[in-house]
Amino acid sequence: MWKGLIQDIGVLGGVNWSSEAKVLKYLPGIRIALNLPKFAFANLDTTAYLDGSRGLANNGAPKENDSFMVDFNWGLPFSVGKQNFSIEGHVEFIGPRDNSFGDRVKWHILAQPQFRYDLGKPFGQANLVYIGVELQIWINKLGDGSTDEFAPQALVVWRF
Repeated sequence: MWKGLIQDIGVLGGVNWSSEAKVLKYLPGIRIALNLPKFAFANLDTTAYLDGSRGLANNGAPKENDSFMVDFNWGLPFSVGKQNFSIEGHVEFIGPRDNSFGDRVKWHILAQPQFRYDLGKPFGQANLVYIGVELQIWINKLGDGSTDEFAPQALVVWRF
């Protein structure tokens, strides 16, 4: 039953960082926790996408104007007989921006859905080890309008 679509609203913060490319993005924003039937969690995150990178002068990636990000992330457990599964993941959209060359960096979408099988209680605890697959799907990868990517991957999750 629907109790209401919004379960909670909160403040969140994140950082995207790469030492090799010398990229630093700050992500202050708001999380809306959704009340969706059967979902363990479902969140809609909206953040600023603020560039704190040092840029080309410091041998890093080109600096970019600030933008925004919207991310939907979820966990949906289900059972088939006595076997437990879940579909989890996120889909993020990052808005367009300009870089220090004056070039337009396109918007991009990154989706990483996972299909997980719960191996059960190998060490006496429930939900400890999962196996499955993850699909990594990029559209305009990192803002490059000529690069899309699809990469299926094996997945092992160990909670400790």
